[in-house]
Amino acid sequence: MTFNDDEIRQHVRQTAGKRKNVDYDRQKLMADLKSLALRGDEQAFDQKLAEADIRVDTPQWREAKRAYQAFRQSR
Repeated sequence: MTFNDDEIRQHVRQTAGKRKNVDYDRQKLMADLKSLALRGDEQAFDQKLAEADIRVDTPQWREAKRAYQAFRQSR
């Protein structure tokens, strides 16, 4: 497995930060979900939830769908 320069720089930035307990994968997921919600792409939003292993009708899924609706209503 090889890494490109951008991946290496991102990893160095993440590990060099002062905040030790930050879940960067979760932050990226939240940013991606917000972007999809603002675009109104519910199918891609649902797919991203599935990729993150968030199952339908779980508390996490319901919370994400409420956030999706809130972003849609704010537009």
